[in-house]
Amino acid sequence: MSSVFWPWWRNARSQHRRGRAAWVGRVRRPHAERLEDRLSPAAPDTLAAAVSLSFVASPVAQVSGTLSTANQVDFYSVTLHQGDQFTAAINAQQQGSPLNAALRLFDSSGAELPATDSSNNNGDPQLTFTITGSGTYYVGVSSSGDVTYDPTTGGNRIDGNSTGLYSLSVTDLLARFVNATPLNSSGQVQGTLTGGQPQDYSVTVAGETFLLATAVPQASQGFEPRLTLYDATGEMLIQSDQHRPGLASATLEQHLQPGTYYLEMSAAASTSAAAVQQAYQLTTALASSQPPFAPLPVGSEAVAVQVADLGNGHPDIVTANPGADTVSVLLGNGDGTFQPALSFAVGVQPYAVAVADLGNGEPDIVTANSGDNTVSVLLGNGDGTFQAAQTFAVGTQPDGVTVADLGNGHPDIVS
Repeated sequence: MSSVFWPWWRNARSQHRRGRAAWVGRVRRPHAERLEDRLSPAAPDTLAAAVSLSFVASPVAQVSGTLSTANQVDFYSVTLHQGDQFTAAINAQQQGSPLNAALRLFDSSGAELPATDSSNNNGDPQLTFTITGSGTYYVGVSSSGDVTYDPTTGGNRIDGNSTGLYSLSVTDLLARFVNATPLNSSGQVQGTLTGGQPQDYSVTVAGETFLLATAVPQASQGFEPRLTLYDATGEMLIQSDQHRPGLASATLEQHLQPGTYYLEMSAAASTSAAAVQQAYQLTTALASSQPPFAPLPVGSEAVAVQVADLGNGHPDIVTANPGADTVSVLLGNGDGTFQPALSFAVGVQPYAVAVADLGNGEPDIVTANSGDNTVSVLLGNGDGTFQAAQTFAVGTQPDGVTVADLGNGHPDIVS
């Protein structure tokens, strides 16, 4: 029997080839497939996934985002209060983004609210709305064209016309005043600014009112106080800083119409104080007033008038009223407005009036009374009020009066 020589390496090679063929036969050859079909569907964009925004020492909250797909919707939640003036605005195209965005506003149940479209000419949307009830509200950001989506289920989404980056600004001018301390009468308040955070007070007036507020630092060297007054919508009306460095006070004077206002106590931007806490004393005075540019009621048939400082540090008005046998005194607030008239009885039919210091060191009032041939003298108390009139007989039907020193070293009266 003959034998055939078969080198060992041929056996090894043959086994290797057979094994490789078997291995290749068991492996699935590569092929192309749609990867996205193999991914789990993304969770729908709903109110439940909204990102919360808050107002911290500022009436504006901002956030940036990206709409990566044309049917993506981003939701943001914010807590608002009744009467708030709320604004939501997108900044995209103005910054060069290709996104043509759309905004929608929803209440806590997901019902869309009829916000006013106040968009400007840059192509970016802006909504404004007056909040009618306190609670949570939602802002939806989507691509323009995708405005029928259901915010609670994420359904009804369609492809909008663009994608891209955006920044969202929501503004609530009243957010900072939610915890404002009521301050509805004249008085003093001791307070402290901690970490530079302002403190807010609310003032509600039922009638025409003059407000005088003064803030004085309390042993906080370098603390420069600032007072700012806002109206009921959060719009700033007037701001006052102290007039010189040190411990000088900041003073604010303003006529108020009926309504609610907010007075904010803060440190001026130029403050050099490094202290964490800055103590102050806030003094407020509220007085009835007349509206600017409105007629000022006085006594009947007023025919003569004088303007003088009656002791309150501001120009005041005095009229002679022959139809009522009185003089009217209107104390000034220092801003062109006046408190309601005070009436003081004098002689019959006063046709002339003068204001002068008759020797008591205060402004006094003198009238010439044509109806009973007298002059009346009302000595002032130095605070805009007067003592009861004293009457002195003079010639027939006086219709003028003046006060001067006629050489005896004392004030004299001529009618």
